[in-house]
Amino acid sequence: MTSVDDVELTRLEEAAHWLERLESGRGSEEAFERWRSDPANALAFVKVSATSQWISQNLPKTLSKAPSPKPKGITRRWWLSGAAAAVTIVAGGYLALGLTTDRAEAMTAVGERSSLSLPDGGRIDINTDSKVRWQFGKQVRQIWLDRGEISITVQVDQRDFVVRAGKEEITLAPGQYNLRLKETGVEMAVERGEGRVSSKSTPAPNIVRAGEISSVSDHQTYRLTSANPETFEALTAWKNDEIVLDGVTLAAAVSEYNRYLTQKITIADPHIGAIRIGGRFTTKDPAIFVNSLRSSFGIRAERGNDGSISLRL
Repeated sequence: MTSVDDVELTRLEEAAHWLERLESGRGSEEAFERWRSDPANALAFVKVSATSQWISQNLPKTLSKAPSPKPKGITRRWWLSGAAAAVTIVAGGYLALGLTTDRAEAMTAVGERSSLSLPDGGRIDINTDSKVRWQFGKQVRQIWLDRGEISITVQVDQRDFVVRAGKEEITLAPGQYNLRLKETGVEMAVERGEGRVSSKSTPAPNIVRAGEISSVSDHQTYRLTSANPETFEALTAWKNDEIVLDGVTLAAAVSEYNRYLTQKITIADPHIGAIRIGGRFTTKDPAIFVNSLRSSFGIRAERGNDGSISLRL
């Protein structure tokens, strides 16, 4: 019979193997994600990552100068005394990460939302259908927004905080930011702090201050607008599982709502796409949104066999 310690040790050894392969660039991300889909494996990877960082930061530098034989294996005591890890249960799924992990990533499915702590004590909220990676080194804290939308609380630190999204590189001062990678480019709202947006096509970075929203298209067209507190509340309503519509067209509202739905809404009658609507709705269930369309505009909603919703007069 296998003991709990033996099972745990095996998972930690596998995690160490994956960490080494990923850091050397020899690991398959797809295979790694399959392995990490087991919550116990994910937690083991967090422990190994956090322990690896602790050792690199705390072992005396003089030890690195002295030759020493390579360890023949991973001992039970060494791994099981690793740094603490955190597992956050969010939206019916899980997200595992170490509070001191220096290299990690997180993803959300359509309709999911996650919140987590960064290695420096900062915070990141991840909206629906998003992917974000981060690596915190000795000189710089880096985040890659590969897909979707995030809200970041940047802590005071001597290291720069750099976000890469699309073609843009954004350096953030301590503060609160919302960044969204759209099909057309990158949008950043600065609630507190200051951001410097750089790209290959601009000779100098564009400064975005508190109360401002910047948009950079894929064609490098830059736009800066001022925003009031109500605008910021609407932009970040997703952190409360809400969507705020303020006089937008029905076509735009449906496009925004579909970000959160696996069973999409379609507009079957093109004449209603230009109707202007507003209101605050939950992202978890479109029923209230659909009912308001019926009561206000007489728009009917028909359910398809696949669960999708078709709107028509």
